[in-house]
Amino acid sequence: MRHLLILVAAVSALAGCRPREPIVARVGSLTITQGEFQRKLLEVSQAYQSYVVTPNGRRQFLDILIREKMILAAANASEIKRSAEFKTQMAKLRAEED
Repeated sequence: MRHLLILVAAVSALAGCRPREPIVARVGSLTITQGEFQRKLLEVSQAYQSYVVTPNGRRQFLDILIREKMILAAANASEIKRSAEFKTQMAKLRAEED
């Protein structure tokens, strides 16, 4: 039984030691990981690819992602999603997509 407890403790300790993805930006509790940043870069249109590979372009793109995360967090924390007007507008958008 003692060996089993030691094994469980070792596995638990190792599970907590997994390497985490590097964080490229942090604002409060919000983070943007390197992987997320790379995935978002791939979504940029071909016309802007040459700009976002430059240091200034990457920094500007990261600033945009930070603002996007902050806006989404604020929207999720607000009561807007529960309002009748929001639900009506979302229903219209969904109908237009079909």
